[in-house]
Amino acid sequence: MKMSKGHKGMGISMLVGVPFISKQKVIGGLILSLKEKREISKEDLSIFEAIGREMGTAIAKMQAEQEVINSEKNLQTIFDAMGDFLIVFDSETGSILNINKKVREKLGFSKRELLKKKFQELFPEDELKTMENVLQKISKGKLKEAPLILESKAGEKFVDTYTFNRAKYTNRTVIIARCK
Repeated sequence: MKMSKGHKGMGISMLVGVPFISKQKVIGGLILSLKEKREISKEDLSIFEAIGREMGTAIAKMQAEQEVINSEKNLQTIFDAMGDFLIVFDSETGSILNINKKVREKLGFSKRELLKKKFQELFPEDELKTMENVLQKISKGKLKEAPLILESKAGEKFVDTYTFNRAKYTNRTVIIARCK
């Protein structure tokens, strides 16, 4: 840390720089200006160093979180660009975790609406029992391909053959339903 003197023209007698450190590198800093000249005690230095480490850690964490958000956006863009009908749902609960643009367009639901649903809620009421039996076999890994009947927001029924793949997604075991 450095102290600078001689900024009297601005009413500042002393500047104290506090570097923000992350992984042994300076990634930013804080400049404290004092109107009165004073000695910096060892205790003050320790506090400044702790602030610098904490701020450095917080900034690095925010940068890492932003990188994850950007990566997710990039992957979602690729996922949405795929021409296939793709639905990712939790294998245990059936909760829909991700859908691509093709699904939203075909079924007429917004992404927000679909992410609040369970996969089985897309089955028509009159086909629910049959579709749930198929879904149980899929969840247990007994079926890799099967016809499904899904219902759009407008009540239109779509019968298509889907392929199913198990995967890990956000620390969950999921099933990816894909239809060409």
